[in-house]
Amino acid sequence: MKTRFKLLVGLLLGVVCILFYSQTNLFSYASDLEIVTTNNTEETSTLLNDEDDYHEDLSPVYQLFNPNANDHLYTLFPNEVIKLTASGWINNGIKWYSPNEHICTAKAVYRLYDSKTDKHLFTSDINEKNTLVTKGWDLELKGKPAFYSLGNVDITRLYNKNTGDHLLTISGGEIAKLLKAGWVIEACDIKCYRTDQ
Repeated sequence: MKTRFKLLVGLLLGVVCILFYSQTNLFSYASDLEIVTTNNTEETSTLLNDEDDYHEDLSPVYQLFNPNANDHLYTLFPNEVIKLTASGWINNGIKWYSPNEHICTAKAVYRLYDSKTDKHLFTSDINEKNTLVTKGWDLELKGKPAFYSLGNVDITRLYNKNTGDHLLTISGGEIAKLLKAGWVIEACDIKCYRTDQ
């Protein structure tokens, strides 16, 4: 109960920070991003994290969807969520929590973009990142990690060969549904802390 109370206080402070940062533009390198256009907002998820002391060192990872390009994007930056939602992306809310940069055992997860297909891909595999860059993919966020991998929950990366979309999820139900629809699971070594959806 004490942990949940601390978590709720942390979330309220986070909302205040989001409002402050979105007004003052302190998320500088996220505000430099080129924005791709698309449509509307949707649901948000709520936190149910039973971890003892980890919540003070975690940041929410938001999922956005571009229905015009069938592209999923994940970001830590509320300013980016605001800009993309304003330009038509669908905000699917917080999908999980990522450790903050200062946790030395956390592994970097990079965001790459292929302008030919208008698709994003997220990877913690340095060889995959470097291979895609040599094939013409752009390493976004000025080469800085999109978020960090560490936690007690595995993230599954799925690929839709018909649309070229990659999706990250921690939901077993979503995985089963997408596999039935023809998506395939790709190798992915990314972990996180859970939200309940």
